[in-house]
Amino acid sequence: MVTGKIEIALLSVCAISLIFNGVLFWYASRVLGKLSYMYENMKGVQDMNASYLEHLEGMHEMDAYFGDPTIGDLIKHTKFVAEQYKNINEIFMDLEEGFITIEEEADNDAEEEIG
Repeated sequence: MVTGKIEIALLSVCAISLIFNGVLFWYASRVLGKLSYMYENMKGVQDMNASYLEHLEGMHEMDAYFGDPTIGDLIKHTKFVAEQYKNINEIFMDLEEGFITIEEEADNDAEEEIG
């Protein structure tokens, strides 16, 4: 009788753990998908900013605007914004790598419980 109750308890714990790991895997994959989408959009904004910077630098070198302090300040500001985008992209990449690790751990846990 006692071994039957222990077996039922162990099976219940395994089932709950399996469900929990499945939900965790599902959630992590959804979050990773959203992060990937955000990363791609941020990359597009970063590319637009780089194009804008090239345009400003080209304009700054034109005879009519050469040495214009306003355009020089715009170039500095654009470079600052580009650096901030770069920092944000690095954060997204770190988060994405972290979620990949979580997904791999969840897969391994689920395989260990099944096997």
